[in-house]
Amino acid sequence: MIHPAPFDVVDKNYLAVAHIDIEFSGKESHAALAPQLGINALDAAVQAYNNISMLRQSLYPTDKVHGVITYGGGVPNVIPAFTSMSWYVRAATKARLDELYAQAMACFEAAATATRCTLEVRPRGHAYTDLRADPTIVELYAHNSAALGRPMGRGADEDPGAAGSTDMGNVSYELPTIHPMLDIHPEGAVNHQKAFAAHTMTPAGQAAIRDGALAMAYTVIDLAEENRWDELGQQRSTQGVAGARKN
Repeated sequence: MIHPAPFDVVDKNYLAVAHIDIEFSGKESHAALAPQLGINALDAAVQAYNNISMLRQSLYPTDKVHGVITYGGGVPNVIPAFTSMSWYVRAATKARLDELYAQAMACFEAAATATRCTLEVRPRGHAYTDLRADPTIVELYAHNSAALGRPMGRGADEDPGAAGSTDMGNVSYELPTIHPMLDIHPEGAVNHQKAFAAHTMTPAGQAAIRDGALAMAYTVIDLAEENRWDELGQQRSTQGVAGARKN
């Protein structure tokens, strides 16, 4: 699998991730006439966000916790009785993700306790592990990409904290896998920006698709012609995705 990016890297690191939806429930009341009779679920959401913000100072550079309020209430004159949030928790490894997940849960639970709200946690899907790039495929792909005029950088030279996540991580614990990032020359834009999306339709974006497909095809040919199949997976961890959190 290949992915557009503002750089060329054959074995970019990817973080393990868990996706969480949380809901706070309180009690509505008139916000001016009788606020003391309400239980403010928006306060719980704001407190949860602030708790996570304070947690960040003690996190590793590869720890990421980020979220949004998906529903914060209806009208200003009613104490919100319900709010919802969506969060991603990421870490360098599945083991670290489990630790960070527990810390995030403590932040959400503390917010509920402080505001007298009830908390509902709804994990979304299952966790994605970090990605283990197969060194044999990495070597062959990098060689073929360079032959096409696209030399590839290496993940070891990149900031390990500047990374996303992918379900290909789970695949990489079961099958030999790579997930190169190919430069579409987005002129300063980065992934998930509108300007970046627009650059996928440019000649540079089309060149990345062509180069990526050709390098991948040539890599499979090399594996077959050189009969290197037995090398695949030899350096991959023996721990499979059975250890992943089933959310």
